[in-house]
Amino acid sequence: METNYGLSSPNPLLMVPLTLIKGADAKGVVCLDGTLPSYHLHPGFGSGANSWLIQLEGGGWCNSIRNCVYRKTTRRGSSKFMEKQIPFTGILSDKPEENPDFYNWNRVKLRYCDGASFSGDGQNED
Repeated sequence: METNYGLSSPNPLLMVPLTLIKGADAKGVVCLDGTLPSYHLHPGFGSGANSWLIQLEGGGWCNSIRNCVYRKTTRRGSSKFMEKQIPFTGILSDKPEENPDFYNWNRVKLRYCDGASFSGDGQNED
């Protein structure tokens, strides 16, 4: 655990709370263990209020029953085990000196918990 020895920090970390997606289960959208999926959102402001940066958390899919059963007991398979708040740093930071391009955009981190894989394939069509 980090300490600043009672001194106030000039640049405290931006801690962003976990939000569960209420009602997602009614549409079949759940984590491996049946808990609700979640995200962390810090709203944008000023000229960035209508722009979005979306980070999809990685995790690699579970490719066997054994692996998926284990994963249900971790943050990669259950929102029960996810951090209740996380620091937004780097590209998610609200500090212009750390993130000059996106500091004032809406920034969201979508948490990974279903064990699935997603990918894309684009074709260059002239």
